[in-house]
Amino acid sequence: MTIQQIIDAANSMINKEQAGYVLKPSRVTSIMNVLSNKYFTDEYAHLMDTIRSQGMKIEELLRLDHPLNVFIKEEDISSDLVVGTDYVWGLACYSQVAKDGTIKPVELVDRKRFESVRTGLIRRNPSYNPYAVVYLDGSEFKVETLPSDITSLKMWYIRKPSEPFYDYCIKTSSDNIIYMPVDSVIKSDGHLYDSSDNVLEQDVEHPTATVFPYTSQTTELEWNDNYHQKFVFGLVEWAATNMRDVVPLQVAGKENSDSSVTNTK
Repeated sequence: MTIQQIIDAANSMINKEQAGYVLKPSRVTSIMNVLSNKYFTDEYAHLMDTIRSQGMKIEELLRLDHPLNVFIKEEDISSDLVVGTDYVWGLACYSQVAKDGTIKPVELVDRKRFESVRTGLIRRNPSYNPYAVVYLDGSEFKVETLPSDITSLKMWYIRKPSEPFYDYCIKTSSDNIIYMPVDSVIKSDGHLYDSSDNVLEQDVEHPTATVFPYTSQTTELEWNDNYHQKFVFGLVEWAATNMRDVVPLQVAGKENSDSSVTNTK
C-alpha cells in the first residue's frame, strides 16, 4: 500500500466514527513517523526478549519471516571503520585478515567480551579468531577490532527505518488534496506530472514550495505489506485520541496553519 492508500483506509474508518472528518494532511508525516518508530522499537524489544528467553542468536531468528528483515543492511566499511548512522544492531561481519587474502568471519561481541579477549582473560588468538565491537563515538558508530590492523569490513546489521514522508498538493479549483507519488513533479505550468512525464493532475498548488519545477518528497513505508494494516489502525487510534489532528473534509485542503509541521524535508 502507498501512504495515500493507508490514509484513505484510515480516513474511511474515521468517517464512520466522526462523520465528515479526516486526518489533517499537514500532520500525516509526523504521525506516520511516530507510529513507525514505535512499531520498530516494539519489534526490536520483542526480538531481544525472544533471544534471551529462547537462547537463540539474533541472526537465527531473522532467518524466519520477521518484520525486521526488511531493515537488514549490508555495508562495506572502509579504513576509518565508521558504520552508518542508521546502525542499530550488528548481525555478521567479515574481513580479509589473513596474509593469503582469506576472508574470515569476525565475531561481533559486546565491550565486556572484547576487553576480556584483549587483556587475555579469554585465551583466544584474535589473529585466528578476529573480534569486533561497535561503539558510539559522539554522533558516529565506529568499529574497534582485534587484531587492530583490520582496515576494512563487510557488515550486516539491523538499521533504523527511513522516515516516511507524505507530500501533497492542492487542486486549485476544489481545494482537494492530491497525493504526490515518489518522483512526481509540479512544473511551472502548475500541473502535476509522474516520473514518465504524464500529467497526473492539472492546476495544482503546493502548500510550501516556491520554486518550480518541484519534485515530490514522498517517501513510502519500508515495512512489508502485511504490516501496513497496522498503520491504518494506528492512524485511526491516533485520531480518536488526538482530535486536534483531524479536520472537516471540506476544509482539509485549506488547512495549512500547523506551524509545528512543514511539508519539507
